[in-house]
Amino acid sequence: IDGVIDEGHEVAKVISMPSEYLPENSVDVRDFCIRRKIDYFETEDLNADECVAMLKSIAPDCILSTWPKIISESVLELPKRLTIGTHPTPLPMNQGRHPLHWMIVLGLSNTLLSFFAMDEGIDTGNILYQVPFSISNRSIPHALKEMCTAGYQGTRELLQLLENNSSYEGVKQTKNFQNY
Repeated sequence: IDGVIDEGHEVAKVISMPSEYLPENSVDVRDFCIRRKIDYFETEDLNADECVAMLKSIAPDCILSTWPKIISESVLELPKRLTIGTHPTPLPMNQGRHPLHWMIVLGLSNTLLSFFAMDEGIDTGNILYQVPFSISNRSIPHALKEMCTAGYQGTRELLQLLENNSSYEGVKQTKNFQNY
């Protein structure tokens, strides 16, 4: 959110799940949005008709998502430009759930935060941008902190890239090294 704002763009709305539905290592953004006076909404189901209607009324240029569940095509197709997802692995490697846990189990000390154009698949869209970060001390809290720093940097750099090249679509993921 800070990366979007610091690049001079408006955050029209932040949508999150109620805290009891968030995965354990999720960041609660509610208080942050209240402090920054950013419109905030909670829902269990981003794909529900009322959420789709609300998003349609916003008419976003882009949607940036870290939503932990499958997003329907009716939401993915709403923005004028793209729906951008993030995943803390060098996609197409380690697509799917619990990527940081798997990176630590695999003994990796560095990874990439991948920004990708979301499609109907699970972490399968074109790679838009990747930012390195460390998971070297093998703890989830450390990895999350490093990932957030990479997310801020990557968001700013990706928005600059998209502003400078309105036709940029990223690079298609290959099946090489793809795993879930």
